[in-house]
Formats: sequence, structure tokens, C-alpha cells
Amino acid sequence: MKRTLILLMLSLTFACSEKVSKLKLPDYITLEQEIGERPDWHPTSSDKYIFVDKPGGKPFEKTISTGKVRSILPPDCDNCKMWRVYYLKNGNYLMTIGPTRDSATIHFVDKDLDKPAWNTGIIAHEGLAVSGHTWQLAWTNGPDIHYGEIVYSDDGVPTIENVRVILNVDELKERDKAIPGEGVGATRYLDYHEPQNWRPPYDRELIFSRYGTSTTDKYSCEAWIWNMDTDSVKNISNRHEYYDEPEGVFPDGQYTLVECDMFLPVSQHAQILDLYMMPLDSNGKNMVRLTHFADYKMPNSDVTYKANQGVISEDGKYMLFGEGRSNTNDRPGTGFGIYLFNFEASGINVNPGVGVDTSTIDP
Repeated sequence: MKRTLILLMLSLTFACSEKVSKLKLPDYITLEQEIGERPDWHPTSSDKYIFVDKPGGKPFEKTISTGKVRSILPPDCDNCKMWRVYYLKNGNYLMTIGPTRDSATIHFVDKDLDKPAWNTGIIAHEGLAVSGHTWQLAWTNGPDIHYGEIVYSDDGVPTIENVRVILNVDELKERDKAIPGEGVGATRYLDYHEPQNWRPPYDRELIFSRYGTSTTDKYSCEAWIWNMDTDSVKNISNRHEYYDEPEGVFPDGQYTLVECDMFLPVSQHAQILDLYMMPLDSNGKNMVRLTHFADYKMPNSDVTYKANQGVISEDGKYMLFGEGRSNTNDRPGTGFGIYLFNFEASGINVNPGVGVDTSTIDP
């Protein structure tokens, strides 16, 4: 009954809400959800995704072809606040749940929704990097990035094993001294990092964000990558005058999305952003702009639209992303709807590459 009530309230909100934006969208971008944020694609389908309706809200799953939206709220969680939701490679869910964004802990939720969410007790600041091909996880406590592996017991209970710090803030700053382009005259990094994605198709490299103050004295971000086999790190954006926060990654592992303020007014605290494709091996060159939300302001307002939270489908054909706004009163990452970007219709040649065979998914 409670689950039915949640769905009814969500459908009424959709019906009563105003149009998310007045943007003139090209044919290859369509509004998928008038309400929602932080989508995540199903690991084997480009027809299904999950999202939360608001910061600290409730989780839902949508099938694009039918338009059906269903609650994926686990039992005994009517008063829970969800901040991030992800698919695991077996179709189960990982959710961060807690009273605040900074105190949310990693939970596992069975896809049948017949068991209460299992709380690992591990706090994950901001987002996690969840592999769609392996059981690897990466999360941050703020300054350090941690690694762990999901292990299911014989009776189906998941735990996180082999936990360790893989990127320590002090060690990173020490490494900067030996990296050309870092240190003096580059971004002055804060003691805060965020894992974003494992690089497909082999998931042996972790793409992560380093935040700081740019060479223009504005809040900024650089995209970095860590190789788990060599323990090496590399700045893959190298654009210290811009904000380049990595988001979704393409399935061939050749490109990542970045939220970027290039070609836009200098963005204080990442207020004015659009989504770009950035080659992972080009040192921040050959960027391709995908969205133009930041070219527009809301009607009768100084608040500018922005595109954020981009994720790429496993077949490389589609991108889901959120509508943000340059309003510092909103919580970081607050979304005002979810959009679908069709790469083929846009004329952008996206090569899915070799990919990974996920037809047989072990439990």
C-alpha cells in the first residue's frame, strides 16, 4: 500500500509540475523525466535506468520504451533518504542512505525488493565508482579514495572485502611535485577527491576528480586517472583554467564525459556548465561539446541552466543527463529533470568498441 502511495504521489507531481525548461532542444535530445536526478543505466540494457526524485529522496526505475516508472524502495525504508543509486552487475542495487549527504552509508538492495536494505556501515561522501563488469567499488571519505570488492556469501549476503586506501591525499600532493604541469602555477588542490568511473572494457583504471582553485582563482576540477596495475596517476584534462569534472564513461574506454565551463563565462563554484566528450588519452584536447544548456537563462531570471550528471548506456548509443541550474541555494548536484541524448541522431560517431560480454551474469 505504501509503495502504491509513493508511485501515486510521484505521478501527481509529474502531472502538476511545470515544464522543466524552456530550452529549444534539438531533435536528438528529449526530456525523459520532468522530475529526477542522478540516473544510472542498467548494465545490460539501454531501455532501463534508475534515479532518485530529489536529494535525499526516493529511488525509482524507469523503462523507456513503456514509460513505466516503478518504486525500488526497499522494505522497512519508508523514511529513508537516498542520495545515490547504482546498478550492480547482477541487477541488484547499491544505494547510499542516510540523514545527510555526508553521513550516507553504502547499502545493498536485492533486485526482488523482498529484503530490507543491508547496511555496510561504510560512509561514502558524494558518489561511488561502481563497476558494471566486476565487483570493484571505489568511494571517498573526503581526502582519501578507498577500494573494495563485493563478495556474496553462499546464502546470498553481500559484504565488502579487501578494503584499502588506494589514493591518499598527502601522497597525491607529494606525487604532484614530480608531474610536469602540476604544483606551482597549476590548480591548487583541496583535500577532497571523488571517484567517478572504472574505465571499460577492463576496469583496471579509475577515473576520479580532484577539486581545487584554478589558475583563474575560481573553484575548479581536474580529471585524473589511476592505474591499479602500476599504481600510476595521470592528469587527463590538464586544463587548469577550466572546470573539468569527469562523469560518465563511454563503453570503448576512449572517452569520458566532463562537466565543463569552456566557451562559457568563467564559472564560480561550477555554476555554469555543459557536457563535453573528452578523449582519455589526449591531455584535454579535441573536446566535443554535446549540450548547450548554459547558453540560456531561465525566463525573467539571472539563473542559468546547466547540463550535468551524464551517464552513457552500455551499448554506447545513448546518454542520460540532468538539468541543473546556476543557483547556489540548491544543494550540489540538484537535478530538475532527466534528458535522453541519441548519439546516432545527433550525427556524432560513437564507436562502442569491443565492450564486454555481460550476457552471463554471475550472482
